[in-house]
Amino acid sequence: MESVKIEDGLLIPPGRHTLPPRQVGERQRERLLRAMVSCVGDNGYADTTIADIVRVAHTSRSAFYEQFADKETCFLEAYEQMTAGFINASLQEAERVPSWQEKLDVGISTYFEWMAARPPVAV
Repeated sequence: MESVKIEDGLLIPPGRHTLPPRQVGERQRERLLRAMVSCVGDNGYADTTIADIVRVAHTSRSAFYEQFADKETCFLEAYEQMTAGFINASLQEAERVPSWQEKLDVGISTYFEWMAARPPVAV
């Protein structure tokens, strides 16, 4: 997940559509994860409700529960994806320099740059 923005490409076309159910579920899941990060960034975890998440994700409550057992499960998956994102970015940058000291410096600076570019994640 590179962004918490819910792009038009993640929305389900209104009315009858030809998207297979698997693709509908994938899009809903991605929107719910992004909405979770956005809502927690705005309200904090404790004050974020399922109603907030589904409103931002443009899904139903039943779609949420088809994808996740509860709010915590959704949050943990979103957290894992964001963590993987900044770790991978840091590791890729560290590969470009030779010494372990430079790798450490580049890895740390990449982490902060990654977070600065994604304020809702950094909260």
